[in-house]
Amino acid sequence: MLDVELFGIDPRGHHLVGVLLHATNAVLLFAAFRAATRATWSSGLVAALFALHPLRVESVAWAAERKDLLAGLFWMLALLAHAAHARRPSTGRRVLVALALALGLLSKPMLVTLPLVLLLLDVWPLDRLRRQGAGAASLLLEKLPLLALALLSGVATLVAQRSGGAVQDLAGLPLAVRLANALSAYGAYLWQTIRPSGLAFYYPHPWLVEREPWAALALPALLSAAVLATVSVVAWRARGRRPYLAVGWLWFLLTLLPVIGVMQVGNQAHADRYAYLPLVGVYIMAAWGLRELATARPALRPGLVGISLLALAALAAATWTQQGYWRDSRTLFSRALEVTSGNYVAHNNLGNEALRGGDPASAAAHYRAALAIRPGLAEARNGLGAALARAGNHAGAIAEYREALRLRPDYVEARFNLGLNLEAAGDPDLARAEYERALELRPGLLEALLRLAALDANAGHARAAIERYRRALELRPDSVPAAAGLSWVLATARDDAVRDGTEALRLARDCARRTDHRDPAVLDALAAAHAEQRDFDRAVEWQTRAIELAGEDARAELASRLGLYRDGKPYRVAATPGYTPEPSRP
Repeated sequence: MLDVELFGIDPRGHHLVGVLLHATNAVLLFAAFRAATRATWSSGLVAALFALHPLRVESVAWAAERKDLLAGLFWMLALLAHAAHARRPSTGRRVLVALALALGLLSKPMLVTLPLVLLLLDVWPLDRLRRQGAGAASLLLEKLPLLALALLSGVATLVAQRSGGAVQDLAGLPLAVRLANALSAYGAYLWQTIRPSGLAFYYPHPWLVEREPWAALALPALLSAAVLATVSVVAWRARGRRPYLAVGWLWFLLTLLPVIGVMQVGNQAHADRYAYLPLVGVYIMAAWGLRELATARPALRPGLVGISLLALAALAAATWTQQGYWRDSRTLFSRALEVTSGNYVAHNNLGNEALRGGDPASAAAHYRAALAIRPGLAEARNGLGAALARAGNHAGAIAEYREALRLRPDYVEARFNLGLNLEAAGDPDLARAEYERALELRPGLLEALLRLAALDANAGHARAAIERYRRALELRPDSVPAAAGLSWVLATARDDAVRDGTEALRLARDCARRTDHRDPAVLDALAAAHAEQRDFDRAVEWQTRAIELAGEDARAELASRLGLYRDGKPYRVAATPGYTPEPSRP
């Protein structure tokens, strides 16, 4: 919200703030580990890997994923405050840690694992068990307030996501499937850390897109399980001499746990944004492993430094390439199709882009491709209906919208679109029923209210139409269609007791000003309001201008009203012109 106040919707300011936040997080990560370990170069390598790895691109380039960066900021501040508390324990520093955790949880609930990570850091590198003579029980007791905050946040998040429909139906996604995918996801994050290519904004869940999902899940899950078990055994056995291995590995495993898919939120297999903080654990293992090797074999130091710099340069180059795929939606979604298989979300999103770009044929092709992968995707049915409607195939559109509603009876956009097409097909009564149902599902749906007002006016129910238009203006005082529609009815209604030329003219003038006198429907209403006030010269002037701006199909009707105004007659009709909304897309 602050960014919008400062920059409006200019993306440069939003992205600049995101990059600065990420850079700040990297600096704070360095400061926290430097304070905890006094190891400048190892801390710097961890921070550099964190800053430059391509898996960071989604969190930084996707402006709406600001929560990752904010959560990371408070995570790093908590680490820094905890390191200060470990050196010089105080109530004030404990409060700072708790405050950072609370703000981080408000940014993104994924920080629920931070108290456990702080416990790990107490073991290494802070070594509080030996240095302060603190027992494990006392350290755990110290973390209880933090654990309580995390528990409260976790419960609240789970309730909110369940009520919002984000948590998948567990009956539709068996526990064995979620466990197998979780194992695969751990392996995928490790592989993408080593070889960060083929990254995408969305990775389809095999269970949703594969013809033989168990075959697609089993091998990656088994391989990942083998890798996880091997590294876990090695880290555990080396915990005495090389505690950084166990701490880094547990950091990675624990911080990914809330988003690994055991409790499935969304329908992705995994996501780059989820790796923003967890992979710091892997970087710790690598950085301190290189430090130990360089200490044991000083002759290798120049080579190790060179390899590290080359690796960072390669990561920076890969990040530069990856962020280029985020320059616009079409590029992002097309790239996902190149590097993943069965990506129905990318097809659906490309359909939306094609529809926005005025290419219904291409949109329909993408929607059909999405449906070929996942036939039960209601969003693609709705999009295909919109594409068919744009091409003039209202019967086909109606069939698609009804199928979307069969899949999702509470799909408001599909219901509204069905109403639009029923109206276009000449069945206003059925259309009215769909609009009313859409309003029941979403009482603030302005478009449905406007269509119902238009249907009332067309049926000669001017008072009902006026009431709906006024309600629409209560919902959205700046709505030009609502104000212009109200102006039209007040200027043209057959009932003398209903007409109000003064208010009609005021509303129409305001709408014309806000549309820079370039909307033919608004100018039509303005001309009708002038005619109602018996100012026929102005009515002729604005009606002529409306005809000049209107499309070919609307000019004949506008010209018929122009003739009336030239004859010194106002227009009297129940119908409301213009303002057929665009179909709603997913």
